[in-house]
Amino acid sequence: MKLPHDLIPPPPVGWWPLAEVWWFLIVGAIGFVTWLLWFLWRNWHLDAYRREAQKRLAAIESLWRNGKLDNPIEPVNALLKQVAVTAYTPEQRGNMTPEQWAAFLRRSAVRVQAPEDLEEIIRLAYVKHVSHETARIDRFIRFAHQWIRRHHQ
Repeated sequence: MKLPHDLIPPPPVGWWPLAEVWWFLIVGAIGFVTWLLWFLWRNWHLDAYRREAQKRLAAIESLWRNGKLDNPIEPVNALLKQVAVTAYTPEQRGNMTPEQWAAFLRRSAVRVQAPEDLEEIIRLAYVKHVSHETARIDRFIRFAHQWIRRHHQ
């Protein structure tokens, strides 16, 4: 008995043109990467005031640690107020007493541990010599760094 001719395999399937599913995945991936880049760029620009405030706070802290600034609480408090003016509407921040200002700082950054004596520290901004309050100043500067980085609108 004679066997029929050998079977001839078909040519291999090429990768081009792509199936519709691959086109959908490619367009989706390009769209996602474009959105992600836009999102990161926008957030980087929106956080420019935070980076600037962190630099200014570091400069104030450096002046105080080098003995060139008697009361760093005043400029740090002013910097926090400037950040609040930049980040919040007048209705959100309003005109505040030191107690209301401390409450606003606590309320606007719930993940930041505020010093328990924050109101008293803020009042020290109006005292000329606070060199004996080193621990409070350290706590306030540490709080200011965290608040600038983590406050929310």
